[in-house]
This record gives sequence, C-alpha cells and structure tokens, in this order.
Amino acid sequence: MIKMTKKNRAEILEHAAADALNEACGLLVMAGRKQVYLECDNVAAAPHETFEIDAYDWMSAADSGEIVAVVHSHPMGGHYLSGADRQTHARSDLPWLLVAEGEIHQYRACPHLRGRVFDYGKADCGTRSEERRVGKECSSAC
Repeated sequence: MIKMTKKNRAEILEHAAADALNEACGLLVMAGRKQVYLECDNVAAAPHETFEIDAYDWMSAADSGEIVAVVHSHPMGGHYLSGADRQTHARSDLPWLLVAEGEIHQYRACPHLRGRVFDYGKADCGTRSEERRVGKECSSAC
C-alpha cells in the first residue's frame, strides 16, 4: 500500500472534484525524499469515459523523480477498475489510485494470471490464497 501524505491525499481529491465531469488523472512521484502529486492532462478522445495521460506529463514526471503511482478518477462512481483500466494497469507495473465517490482506492500492480510465470511463493495459487486469507490481496483486479 502506498502511504500518501495528507497534502497529496487532499490534492488528489480536490483535483478529482474540480474535474468532476471528466476522469481526472495524475501521477504520484517521489522527488528525492518528497512525495509529490502531479496533475496531468487527460488527452483521451472521450475524457468523460476514460483517461490517457499526456506523454509530456509522463516525461516531466519521470524527470522530476520516481513515478510511484498512477492516479485517476471515475466521476460517475464505481470504485473498481474497468476492463480497459485493468489491461493498462497490468502493463504499467505501477500501483494505481482510483478516486470514486470521494474516496481513494488503491490497486497494487499485479500481472494477469494467464501467461504469468509460475513462481513458487510469489505467483502460485497457494500464495494467492494465503494473501487473500490474511487480507493482503492486491485488488479485485487480480
């Protein structure tokens, strides 16, 4: 789980509320020892339905530090990642923070099961079951 500063949590919620008609998006970055939230432009063709972070924003964030999470909102509610979100999430190999209904939901990076290399103790059925049993599941997307 990502531990956000109160300031970043507030900035993320404010950004989602200010862009309530569209999916807001941004990146959480570690710039040295400081955690920073960077608002990004949603350049998707239909920003009210999906999001796409501008390539310039990705490069700018990477230049300022280590990108530690992707942030976006679902203005119409629904605190679960959509099918398209899950596909992109798996490829990004980054945790995602989803703002929905005034709350931030976290989804840690995990690859799809199909095509995943069996890795005992990390990516096997027993480990996945144990993670769920003790409440360490990566998300409903896994």
